[in-house]
Amino acid sequence: MSLKTLDEYFKQIKSLITKQQETKSQYRITGFYKETKFIITPIGKLPIKWEIVRLKDLFTYIKGKKPKNLLKEKKDNYLPYLTTDYLRAGIPTNYAKPEMNSVIVEENDILLLWDGSNAGEFFQGKEGILASTMVKLIPKIKQINILFYFYYLKWMEKKLKFFTRGTGIPHVDKSVLLNLQLVKPLIEEQWGIAEVL
Repeated sequence: MSLKTLDEYFKQIKSLITKQQETKSQYRITGFYKETKFIITPIGKLPIKWEIVRLKDLFTYIKGKKPKNLLKEKKDNYLPYLTTDYLRAGIPTNYAKPEMNSVIVEENDILLLWDGSNAGEFFQGKEGILASTMVKLIPKIKQINILFYFYYLKWMEKKLKFFTRGTGIPHVDKSVLLNLQLVKPLIEEQWGIAEVL
């Protein structure tokens, strides 16, 4: 179908985007409601059906490993090497071939800078091989929305950064990370909140 006006073009694009968004998640926002029942918790007032958990109850983690060879140009079967520069700018500068001990990252995995001046910073993953200064959080349970917890942990960055350790090169304090108190809404609410954010 040929498009005659810019208006028709925008309508067609909007229709395509709407169809894509509808197929993305299994949970849909059907409306908002005002929560009326709360409980008082150590981290504040929460809706009655929400739980408080520690990060170690929801996630485990694995630290990246430095590959034997890094290349400046992409070759067959090579993946981008996920440094903070790449994750911030979106432009890969190094590539590596997956090895036995490589930590492979997929789109939207939750990554954490473990070592360095910005230790404690969270990133959304891109497809590639995890850098040695970073860790990948791996969900322990199925009833979890990764995007919801990425936003939640991003909000908690300052606290994690405040408790970094090390005189030379700061690094994340494992105990502080694993014992971070998080909320755990119902899975449908996690999806709804993530979609709004």
